[in-house]
Amino acid sequence: MNPRVSICIPAFRQPDLFARALSSVLEQDFVNYEVIVTDDSDDDSVEKVVSSIHDSRVHYVRNDTRLGSPQNWNAGLQKATGDYLQIFHHDDRYSTKECLGKLVQLLDRNPQSSLAFCASIAETVDGKQLAINRPKQSEIDRLADDPLLLMTRNFIGAPSCVLVRQQNVKPFDRNLKWLVDIDWYISILSQKPGLSYIPEVMVLVCDGAVGQVTKECRDNPEVEVFENFYLYSKLAALGHVPPRYCFNLLLELASKYRLGTVEQLDAYRVDKSLAAAVCSELPWYRAKRSLRNLVRGIT
Repeated sequence: MNPRVSICIPAFRQPDLFARALSSVLEQDFVNYEVIVTDDSDDDSVEKVVSSIHDSRVHYVRNDTRLGSPQNWNAGLQKATGDYLQIFHHDDRYSTKECLGKLVQLLDRNPQSSLAFCASIAETVDGKQLAINRPKQSEIDRLADDPLLLMTRNFIGAPSCVLVRQQNVKPFDRNLKWLVDIDWYISILSQKPGLSYIPEVMVLVCDGAVGQVTKECRDNPEVEVFENFYLYSKLAALGHVPPRYCFNLLLELASKYRLGTVEQLDAYRVDKSLAAAVCSELPWYRAKRSLRNLVRGIT
């Protein structure tokens, strides 16, 4: 019989953080799950941790060649057999023993939902709490009606906070690494827009660990410009009509990085027709923003 839940842990070095994450999973009161560890490390540090744990629910796979993010995430999904799936980052951890069971119960009670998620807290490697992600119910309701809101803010949080129905899962887009979870959530909610939410903090998300993708991508125009424009074009090609606020996000990025011509945006592999549309509105957008800032200064 297949397990109810497949918890996929895409690992890369950092055995201490990995051991902490795995321990928090194995301590869960809900026990009908499998753990799939796909190891992208170039050493045996993660493998040694798994070898020290004697639990038949834990399945370990060492990648022959390094896959990178998000292909290592996909490697776990491909091996998952559970009714519900979770991508659990190797440096995150559950906050209590009841977390997984509460997420399972939430999806069980809400068959109209494609995913369930919980509130979370970002913390440093040494455990200092930084910020909480706990969206309001009004924001959750808007998100169910308009999944593209995720382009403006990740209301859901890290994949470690999310439990997804197997039948609604699609592979992560290998062209993305900064917005890869946003794109994934949109693809799931576009199929089945229902989502369920627990405003209780049940996952502690590591922020600032060495080698973390977030550190590489944040405020990096090579990533930020390409991925936002790419995702906008991808959604339009799939038949979505991105709302005006999504286009304004592109205008804001072009203004932020002083990209005012098609040629400049082309350097970031932006679709030329979309680049032209953005550049044509940039003067108006900048003037409007300057006026708004002037009014704020006066008042």
